[in-house]
Amino acid sequence: MKTRRFFGLLIATVVSMGGFQAAIADTQTRSLEAVLLSAPEVFENQSRIGRASNIEQQGRLFSSIERGVTLEVRNLKLEKMVQFRGATFRVISDAAGVDYIPVPKSDGSVQTAAVINSDESSETLRFKLGIPAGATVSIIDTGEVLILNASGRMIGGISSPWALDASGQSVDTRFEIVKGELIQHVDHQDGTYEYPIVADPWLGVDLYGWPSITNVTGKGYKVNVTPTPWGQVMAGLGTWFAHRDEVLTKLGSQSWRWTNTIQEQFYCHIAGLPASLPEYNLESWRPLVNWSISFPLYRCNPYSGGWS
Repeated sequence: MKTRRFFGLLIATVVSMGGFQAAIADTQTRSLEAVLLSAPEVFENQSRIGRASNIEQQGRLFSSIERGVTLEVRNLKLEKMVQFRGATFRVISDAAGVDYIPVPKSDGSVQTAAVINSDESSETLRFKLGIPAGATVSIIDTGEVLILNASGRMIGGISSPWALDASGQSVDTRFEIVKGELIQHVDHQDGTYEYPIVADPWLGVDLYGWPSITNVTGKGYKVNVTPTPWGQVMAGLGTWFAHRDEVLTKLGSQSWRWTNTIQEQFYCHIAGLPASLPEYNLESWRPLVNWSISFPLYRCNPYSGGWS
């Protein structure tokens, strides 16, 4: 988890409701409150147009028909629709004492909050990961999961995992791929943690919206790209090739504009997240400077400095 915004305010809100445990009547709503308390960012950028409508199979968290990628909860026990703060959420419970809350995002990704309710809950969150024929799955050094088609293009991925207890303490967690299963290990039984614990697998397919070109008289042009909410967190060094490939594909007939200096500015902006948000404006007239030098010296805009 990258940030802890509104944590103090949320604690005060829950306390004013008469206490966290006492105020919640059922376990599914209690799990939703746990996510709101520990990781409110999960509820940001929610889809307003029901992007989960194609997820009809019970226990399914994510489905991209176009890419052939799916994610499902293993060992399904119960699934309920729960009204919570003016919205409806699916809460999926497994036989190991974990609740899963898939939150569809405006960019088509789905961030699933997994709520571990006690020290008797399992340390392994098990998912069935569906991929198309010829595709491969790997975990890179920074923890992200890459799903590549037979040509080596990324068709989906899962951002680096995190887990937090109810006090905001980080809990060790990691992914593993075993025979078609995605397993998230959450090592909560080896320490003193405050329950419930919240973890997340966040799966998506689009790192960017559609790029645009701005011509600048007397200078050249800008390539403007905006990372999606998922693209902002799916940004470890080992994913940068996929960022580049997606933007080049979306540029289409304008891909000739993708020069070496544009590419180094692009990499530099990824390295600069979140300070480089909301949009990368990559300028053709900038001198070619490697991103690792440009970032600390010029904030990706050699030689003037400053984000743009």
